[in-house]
Amino acid sequence: MATQYAVRTLKYCLALFVAVCWAGSVVAWQGDGQRVRITAVNAATFPDITVRLLTRDGEGRPFSDPNGLSLQENGVAVGEFVPTQTAVGVDVTFVIDANPTLDEVDDDSGLTRQTKVEASISHFAADFMRADGLDVVSVVVPEVGGVNGRFHIEADSDPNSVRQAMGRFEPGTLSETPLGAMLELAIRGAKERENGRFQAILLFTDGASLGQQLDFPALLTQAADADISIYAAILGARADANEVANVEQLTLP
Repeated sequence: MATQYAVRTLKYCLALFVAVCWAGSVVAWQGDGQRVRITAVNAATFPDITVRLLTRDGEGRPFSDPNGLSLQENGVAVGEFVPTQTAVGVDVTFVIDANPTLDEVDDDSGLTRQTKVEASISHFAADFMRADGLDVVSVVVPEVGGVNGRFHIEADSDPNSVRQAMGRFEPGTLSETPLGAMLELAIRGAKERENGRFQAILLFTDGASLGQQLDFPALLTQAADADISIYAAILGARADANEVANVEQLTLP
């Protein structure tokens, strides 16, 4: 039995945070548990079978040693299998909590938080998206009426197209965004696109009102059922205890 050990490279896990930190004045948080997920089984050349696994440890990284994996068939250990690593790409959805704090300036750069968010996503596209189209990026913002979310970008695999779309980004701001609906849209969209890529959601938010905006258990259940990791970046010069506590409820298992 041949086993294909498919993982995303470490740079993809780190890219989410490199893109955020590059913009400055941002604190990033994430939560995730150790997982092994079977994403494909190919028995076309039986008795040789190819099994594709997506793995990540508690830090969100691929398992460093695939030789530590064991394989069983009907409870019986399979002694001969060959692990190989294969790039599977990432499907990242950025969710932007476009409330009035997005217009604030936190440092001497004179750049608003919105400008920094735009730059972060553009930087991610330019420096971390694969040129072969294996990676896709989506961006969710509030719709004009403020009732639901909408896709500003949906499943775009072209880095230049993502950058151009962010250059046209004018979300406006709402006193309170429909953040629950926006995250549900992000989860639902990723679930519908699932094809073996590592999927993640990165929320840009000031974090202050998440406790009033979100049904944490329901969102986490939806994300867990779809096997989608949620990350968050707290916008601002520093995060206070309330903002950190709110984000931890969303991102920690």
